[in-house]
Amino acid sequence: MEQTWWLVFVTFNACVVIYDLRWRRVPNTLLLAAMAMQVLALVVMWTGLVAGTLPGARSPGQSAIGFLLGLAFILFWRLRMMGAGDVKYMAVLGLFTGPWILGLAVLWASVPGAVHALYQVFRMIRQGPKGRSRRGVPYAAYIALAVLSVALMPSSSPWCSLSSSFCFTGP
Repeated sequence: MEQTWWLVFVTFNACVVIYDLRWRRVPNTLLLAAMAMQVLALVVMWTGLVAGTLPGARSPGQSAIGFLLGLAFILFWRLRMMGAGDVKYMAVLGLFTGPWILGLAVLWASVPGAVHALYQVFRMIRQGPKGRSRRGVPYAAYIALAVLSVALMPSSSPWCSLSSSFCFTGP
């Protein structure tokens, strides 16, 4: 079950990176499929059909909190700072990972996202109205890359040890 979960998780995030960098959108069908897979995995684990735990969120409660935390970013959508696909992706990612890993992913992804946004602002200042980009910042791609870098990090690395001890024990 754990290998299947990792396969779905990595494939989902890789698809988000590709779609968001290439087309600056995250398809609803991809989000719904990933959400259905995670809910199915949670139900299978919760009912005891398969023994063990999932690598991400440890319980349906953690998944629900992560989902709601990701959905809370709708405020940034209302302020026109994020796209709706980015917010929906973060909600589904929270369903997979729970609140701690989602929070770390947002924190780590904020650096390249901010650099990209500043680049666009400086370009617009320098070139005037013609320098304004019609394409937004691919926040979902940056968050997915941050999550994938943690997921694929060797467990023997010191950074992985520090991150995993924080994520799985909580503050």
